[in-house]
Formats: sequence, C-alpha cells, structure tokens
Amino acid sequence: ASSAAAPSRRAAVVGGGASLAAAGLGLLAGLGGGGGVEEALAKGAELWRTDVPRAVEALEKYQKQWPQIAEYGKYTAGANIVREGLVIKYVDEYTFNIPAGENFGVGVSNTIVKSVTRPEIGWKEKDEILAINGARPGKNEADLKNLIKENQAAGNAMKILVGREGPALLDNLEKEVQEAYISLGDDSLPDLEELQITLGNLKTQAAFAASATSPTEETMKNLRTEIDKTVKQLGPLAKLAKAA
Repeated sequence: ASSAAAPSRRAAVVGGGASLAAAGLGLLAGLGGGGGVEEALAKGAELWRTDVPRAVEALEKYQKQWPQIAEYGKYTAGANIVREGLVIKYVDEYTFNIPAGENFGVGVSNTIVKSVTRPEIGWKEKDEILAINGARPGKNEADLKNLIKENQAAGNAMKILVGREGPALLDNLEKEVQEAYISLGDDSLPDLEELQITLGNLKTQAAFAASATSPTEETMKNLRTEIDKTVKQLGPLAKLAKAA
C-alpha cells in the first residue's frame, strides 16, 4: 500500500485522527491491567498467526475445487459447502505417517476416532480417517479395517489423511485481523478498511448463494470473485504470520 493509503488504514482501526499508538493503548485498556494484559496480547497474537494462514489456505482450496463447487445443476450444494466453512464449521486436514509394522494407536467406530493410545502421532478423539495411502475407505468400519489389513499384509508404511472439525474460517477473524494490524504497524499491508469490507462481503455473498432457491451462474461467479479478493487482500498478512 502507498503512504497515501496509510491514514485510511489507521482511521479504520481507531477512528478519526487518533494514532496507531493510541489504538494500542485503547486495546490494552480494554484488556485490563497487570500481567493479564501481556498474556492476553500474546494469546491474541497466537490466534491471528494461525487463523489468518488457515483461512487463506482454505480459500485457496476452494479456488482449486471450484469446478466441482460451481458445477452446473449443483450450485446450491456448492454454495453451502463454502458457507459452512466460512461461518459454521471447517474441517481441517492433517497427514500422519505410520511406519510399516507399527499400529495406528487409535480405536475407531466406522471411520471416527473414539480413543487414542498413541497421541504422539497427532491423533485426537473425533478425528475422521479420510484416506490411507490415497485410498478412501467407505463409511463403515469393515471397509477401513480391510484397507488397513491390505497395507499391513503388503508391508506398507501408511500415510493417513485425517479430517478434524474446527471453528468456522471467519469466526472472529475481523477482530483478529484488526489486532494484527495494530501489533504490526506495517504500512505495506493492504488497507485495513477495504479488507474488513471484503471479509463482510464474502460472508454476505456466501449466505446469499447458499440460501437462494435457485442460485444462478452469475451468483456463483460473484461468490468466486469475493473469494479471490479475500485471498489477494489477506494473503500478505498470512505470509507475515508464517514468516514470524
């Protein structure tokens, strides 16, 4: 962003002509005094540094999956996938590697983890096993066990793709982004006010597309446009978060 855009960004944070430093003091006052302030600021910093890259990566995944999301005749289903991830819940994916001959370290019901005996692998209760060495099991436990036995019999190490339900991508993100801008004071970042508007527009467009009786191709194009704008404007902050 140019230096001319900087006052607009600061105004969006604190209002009027107040300085960025004053915004920081206001945030401190709102958080309380003493050691609790430092602890709260540290926790806030941790949140945006994980949540912003998470949101960008998920939106980039939607971009890659767009031919399926915006498939003709399935607009409502596709829009609901995006809306659910943005404002209801999002399923993060993790990869665990099990060396040949080692056990999984979990008890499952169908494909859902019910108990964990090897937490060092990364398992958590309620994880869902999505794939083993690229092959997706059915939703029943027998299919999963057969897939595991086949790989064990072949002496294969196993690469496990796991889904884990997490909070919605936009859950509290606008507030975290604002706190990040206050903390960083980096004038090279995109204008904060424009970014906040884009986040709001993305949420609105996803809700509109998902709730429409018969969403049109134009509706889906508008949703894709808002996803692209959000990735572009939020991307620089995500890069800073990863670099820290």
